[in-house]
Amino acid sequence: MTNGNAEKFGERIEKDYKLIGRFIPCVVGHEDELAAKSSQAFSIGFYKAIASGRELDFAFKLGQNAIRLENPDEKGQPFLLIR
Repeated sequence: MTNGNAEKFGERIEKDYKLIGRFIPCVVGHEDELAAKSSQAFSIGFYKAIASGRELDFAFKLGQNAIRLENPDEKGQPFLLIR
């Protein structure tokens, strides 16, 4: 993603989050495409932690670590926006 495209993408994310953030307290997203196995690893780690009563930030970091373990070559990483 070129710097200009990254800035536009960032602006779009911010605009989208402002719209849905009125109703949803947080959003997990990613700038680049994630491999299916990376996406699945993140989801499993993230939602297991949430279901176990862990804090959102901890669950997010667990999901990121699951991606690194499952697919060390993954370039994309999710991000967390909290209202």
